[in-house]
Amino acid sequence: MAVLVEVMEAASGQSLEELMANSTGGTPDSVPDPAVARSGVGRTCTHPCARRVRRVGRLLGWRGGSRLTRVRGPVEEEEGPATPTPARDESEVDESEVTVTETETGTGTVDDPEGAPAAPRWRLRHNGSLDGVRAIAVVLVIGVHSWGSELPGGGIGVAVFFTLSGFLITALLLGEITERGRLSFTNFYMRRVLRLVPALVAFVAVVYLYSRFSGVEEDRIGQSAPAALFYYANWARVAGAKLGMLGHTWSLAVEEQFYLIWPVILWLSYRYARVWGVLAASVVGALASTAARLVIQSDPNPSSARLQNGFDTQSLSIFVGCALAAVLVLGWKPRRWFVAPVALVTIWYVSTIVTSIFRAGEASQGVMPLIVAIGFASVICWLDQWPRSIPARVLALAPFAYVGRISYGLYLWHFPIKTMVGEAGYKNSAMTMAIVTALSLVVATASFFVIERPFLRLKDRFRSAPSPSVDERLATTG
Repeated sequence: MAVLVEVMEAASGQSLEELMANSTGGTPDSVPDPAVARSGVGRTCTHPCARRVRRVGRLLGWRGGSRLTRVRGPVEEEEGPATPTPARDESEVDESEVTVTETETGTGTVDDPEGAPAAPRWRLRHNGSLDGVRAIAVVLVIGVHSWGSELPGGGIGVAVFFTLSGFLITALLLGEITERGRLSFTNFYMRRVLRLVPALVAFVAVVYLYSRFSGVEEDRIGQSAPAALFYYANWARVAGAKLGMLGHTWSLAVEEQFYLIWPVILWLSYRYARVWGVLAASVVGALASTAARLVIQSDPNPSSARLQNGFDTQSLSIFVGCALAAVLVLGWKPRRWFVAPVALVTIWYVSTIVTSIFRAGEASQGVMPLIVAIGFASVICWLDQWPRSIPARVLALAPFAYVGRISYGLYLWHFPIKTMVGEAGYKNSAMTMAIVTALSLVVATASFFVIERPFLRLKDRFRSAPSPSVDERLATTG
């Protein structure tokens, strides 16, 4: 045998290891381990369903990225050389300020002492155009509350917020679990608390004191304040409670209920089937929400409060955003001819809703919420994949970006300010909207710099990845 090996090496001018690597199309280090080969790890799935999925993926632009593989163990095998990339954590950025951007993809395992899994193909980057999307969404909400029937479409603005939240939170969680091989629930929930609760507590306290001293809605504040603080305002509205100046916190309750359950669902889905499992859970969630809406609408006397406030009926857009994050993490490379038409049709349809009161109710009927949510996801995908396009550059302009960054405070404060302005005699007019918007900008700016930003820095203590430099952190949060 030794003589045969020497003859083969002399004839080819290569070592035995190089000959074996060339025969498998790899490198000397890529010679398959017989034990691994028997286990099926990294072997492309040949099931007919898997082949159909790959065929559809190629049609829609699926180039490279994750394969459908049989995976056993903590690491999912992919194609390509291992290229670990530095990670940034949610603790340094807010959902309204970041998007997930493609990086060098890593595959196999990263050679480190802890045996960390492959580097993800996404990491957090600032994207001003998504801030601009939030700015438009919050203006739509302010408009429907302060101008009323002349500017419908507030529900569209909330749906945009929901889609962005699902997309960004899922990308953050997948980035952590794929980079570190685990998910810290404690860190995640503490980051959420530090991001959302301080501004909410200050807001509810101010509204409570105003109500007690002025007598405005004094009979409601005792019921609405706990509902807003403990995130059950949506179900309180379903039960018929009148929450007055805190009634708009129903959407915050829906998002917080999503934050409560989604990390657990994502972790279980990832353990079972990696990112494909997360995608499946997202699709199931969106379809279940659609089914819940259809069941309620099929009732001869449907409850509008149940339809407009229930978590199960309002989480549709959130799960569509989750699905978008999952397919992008899986390696889908969308093509303009597929994404751009859907995004443009969505923009046109939303503009017709905003400018026509007679069509304002269409977006909530039948399966239209699902179609509109998919359209919003296509807009987000467009802005993420082509950040240098004209729409992305326009939305990233400083005024749009700034309003988007303080959109949480704007959403909190505009509703009680609208009530106060109404008490002064300005009700449902363009002048009312202008006054409410101007005052809300002032108060939201103070809230952001005095209350929110200091707590954003405290989130560093609960990060799950190395912290960036101080300058970089300030650039992303302020």
